[in-house]
Amino acid sequence: MSNECKLAPGIWHPISAINDTNRYEPSFLLHCPDLICSDFNPSGVVEGHWCDDEGWQAAVWCGYHDEFHTKFVTPTLIMTIPSIAAPQPPALGSGHETFQEWWDSLASKWPEPSAKTAAWQGFNFGEAKLAPLKAEIEHLRAGGALIVQHMNDYKKERDQLKAEAETLSETTMAQESMIEQLKEESFEGLYNAAIDERDQLKARGDALHRMLGLAWGSGDVSAEDCRKIDAALSNPAGSEPA
Repeated sequence: MSNECKLAPGIWHPISAINDTNRYEPSFLLHCPDLICSDFNPSGVVEGHWCDDEGWQAAVWCGYHDEFHTKFVTPTLIMTIPSIAAPQPPALGSGHETFQEWWDSLASKWPEPSAKTAAWQGFNFGEAKLAPLKAEIEHLRAGGALIVQHMNDYKKERDQLKAEAETLSETTMAQESMIEQLKEESFEGLYNAAIDERDQLKARGDALHRMLGLAWGSGDVSAEDCRKIDAALSNPAGSEPA
């Protein structure tokens, strides 16, 4: 620890005010808690700067400090902290590979001494940029869920129509089979009925021939009448002259 007042070039970032720990610089606060003490520095603010040659360099400033403005007077203590590497969070995009580069770019855009002001400006700026993207993501998620729901409804309706088509096909095949069966049964019934009627008529004709023979033999009917009756019985049905 030394009391020299030579500051490293670059942008200095407030690390912590009294009773208020800045979240982006945990390594410095962990290794130098004595610099953040109300008894040692009752009205000042601890600041840190990353020096490429020496690592983190910290300074305790005496002066007025509030949430929005800091009035620097003279550094009462400058301390170089070797062996503490600069934290390297994941890349943040927009051309800045590290948090340090991103923070330096914010500090160059908003040169107010208070890091809280710059941090909140950067946070609000980022929120404003991310808000439309978040809304678009939620919109796409909702649209995707709606598409999935429509697909499920379509699949359910398709399966239902497929089942109905299969049932209708089976019913149609059963009806066609029944019709063919009825046709066969009807034709067979008519054919059998015609055969029965023919046999009955033949039997009746034979009986009439016998009766005619008996009548002719007994002499009750003349020979001429017997010939007429025999001719009528021998002709097929429907062959008589009108």
